[in-house]
Amino acid sequence: MLFRSLMAPLLGVTLISLGCGIVALPGVLMVGIPHGIGLAFLAVSLVVHFAYYVALAEAYRHGDLGQIYPIARGTAPLITAVTAYAVFGERMSPAGIAGVLAIAGGVLLLSFRGGRAGQSFNRRAAGYGALTALTIAAYTIVDAKGGRAGESPWPYIWSLFLGEGILMLAFGMWRWGWTSLVEAVRDNTMTTFGGGALSTGAYAIAIWAMSVAPVGLVAALRETSVLFAAIIGVVLLREPLLPVRVLAGAIVAIGAMLVRLA
Repeated sequence: MLFRSLMAPLLGVTLISLGCGIVALPGVLMVGIPHGIGLAFLAVSLVVHFAYYVALAEAYRHGDLGQIYPIARGTAPLITAVTAYAVFGERMSPAGIAGVLAIAGGVLLLSFRGGRAGQSFNRRAAGYGALTALTIAAYTIVDAKGGRAGESPWPYIWSLFLGEGILMLAFGMWRWGWTSLVEAVRDNTMTTFGGGALSTGAYAIAIWAMSVAPVGLVAALRETSVLFAAIIGVVLLREPLLPVRVLAGAIVAIGAMLVRLA
């Protein structure tokens, strides 16, 4: 099956993006598309999201979930918090700063000794993970600006997911061909639509939150999802449960509580 090939990670994010586009279509029909500067932010975001998908897929080709996800998500909130200060002039309380640092440190700690076949660290995987972190920080800032550009963030939110679906549909047709892409969707219906719905819901809430709350804090709290990724990696993907990961989970939880108190 195509989905089981070496390009499975990239195909997987393509299918999920298609699902996002389908889920978002009714929203666009109801609220319309953004106007003016919002469209400019939308165009930039689509380019950055595409780079994110490619970097993430390559990272997963070389490393496991327990290593890549923490690297990508652990450094992203730090980059985002610094950039948000420069772009939005956002200032965080000492508790907020401590919480962001704890979350970032905890999820990075999760990546230690997380490589495949007992390897302590996969440099290629880590490199792609770091690139993924840069794209996450970039699209987070762009989407925060885009969500705040209009009276309501929802035209931007729904248009973003629909645009991603269209973009990745075009990419998928170019990369694998229409017939193979349709076959992949048919063989992976749950991945396409279930993953698309979950991804849309999670990030839609994040963009809405960034329109009413400090971007740095929202970005940091969003990365606590790494705990669930670690659990999924252990339970479903048979990745090793190491003491360092348990410790890191506790640090992330403490960081989340500090952010909540900020």
